[in-house]
Amino acid sequence: MFKDNIQNIKNKNNIINVLKAINYKATIAKNELDKFNLQNRIDTKYIIHISALDRLIINLNPEFRILEINNIRLFTYETQYFDTEDLQFYNQHHNKRANRQKVRLRNYLDSSIAFLEIKSKNNKKKTSKTRIQIEPKNLSNFNKNELDLTKEITFLNDNLDINYRDLHNSVTVKYQRITLVNINTKEKITFDFNFSTTKNPDLILSDLVIIEHKCSDNSRINSFFLYFKAFGAHKFKLSKYCFGLFLSGKEIKINNFKHRYLQILKLIHERGYNGFNCNNGEQLKLNVSRFFD
Repeated sequence: MFKDNIQNIKNKNNIINVLKAINYKATIAKNELDKFNLQNRIDTKYIIHISALDRLIINLNPEFRILEINNIRLFTYETQYFDTEDLQFYNQHHNKRANRQKVRLRNYLDSSIAFLEIKSKNNKKKTSKTRIQIEPKNLSNFNKNELDLTKEITFLNDNLDINYRDLHNSVTVKYQRITLVNINTKEKITFDFNFSTTKNPDLILSDLVIIEHKCSDNSRINSFFLYFKAFGAHKFKLSKYCFGLFLSGKEIKINNFKHRYLQILKLIHERGYNGFNCNNGEQLKLNVSRFFD
């Protein structure tokens, strides 16, 4: 039995069911996954209640194999996002600019591996990601905005549309992830839950699962839309950066995101904090409501 990595998880019963489901999946090792290039892809996001996740995984095509590293299949991610002082990247997304970028530092806490990444989206809705691995000892340089590392500066200069000196720490989010991959169809599915921010660590979305379906072309999108829908998943445009910035309590413009956050608030009211639940439902309600007073 693989390590379950659930000591600090709030919703253990649902997670235990999910862990039982993924125990039956064939595995894929990291070195094999590294050969599987989906840096240029089409991303589609969904949301689902975690109580339905085990059934969704069990019934998934057996060609999907689960990522396992050192007997771990449930990984903890910490992602630090960078933006300009006036939140240029956030506003590009909010204002529906087709061509936009995000800069993030992704720390894989279970394996002590970190990557500096630039994620770009074009007007054809294609997402591309380029990244370089950085040493964990250099994380403090980014946390202090001391970008004096030659390799990292070169990477940013070569790939960013702005000057790297304009970057500042924006928000850090934390969540847990399960990754499934189908080598034959060139698809990846990730399931993220227990989403929180370091600026507001007591607010943890413990029942919300964010699903990302990633494929190289659009031929597989419709079939997975129908599959996810059968288990109660909703297609849902949700940026982890934008949502994390919102949950952190920062005063930001959210006109174009209101309907999404109101949908979350509505589900909280309708399902008694069991739909999009968190360990502090009242705090989430206040966090959403403050924009609509």
